[in-house]
Amino acid sequence: MRAPTLLISAAGRAEKAEINGLVTAQGFNTCCVNGDQHLGKIIEDHEPRLAIAYHTQNGSRNGLNAIKLIRKIRPAVPVIFIAKNSTESLAIKAIKAGVSDYFKYPFETDDLLLSIRQHIAPETPDAALGQQTDTHHNSGQSMVCASKQMVELKAYLSKLAA
Repeated sequence: MRAPTLLISAAGRAEKAEINGLVTAQGFNTCCVNGDQHLGKIIEDHEPRLAIAYHTQNGSRNGLNAIKLIRKIRPAVPVIFIAKNSTESLAIKAIKAGVSDYFKYPFETDDLLLSIRQHIAPETPDAALGQQTDTHHNSGQSMVCASKQMVELKAYLSKLAA
């Protein structure tokens, strides 16, 4: 069975190297794209099982645009959003755009790997992931969007809605 491909979008050189090294060590394939102009073709050519979109506050990397384009082309592909400088407004925009999970720097790489596994595990046997899915992090629960930031954001939104 072919290892799942992960799309890394809008990442800078350092972020790309960090995530690429992290996920390839776990048995995943990656494809990377910096601009929105080639994103559609990359998605069609590589059929990623998950996308990781980066965002910086200064706009040099706009993960929100990547999420919207991914949702338009392949709505079922989970998207993990990583923000260098996070705000409540940005988090809400990311959720509205259809993000599957949300991380802000600094974050634990184990939490990111857990999120990746949870988002593609329903369709991928553990052998194709390079190792067994780690369930002790979340006491066996299969919670999607379980990053610390996403849990905090959900609690905040619940308070606003009350």
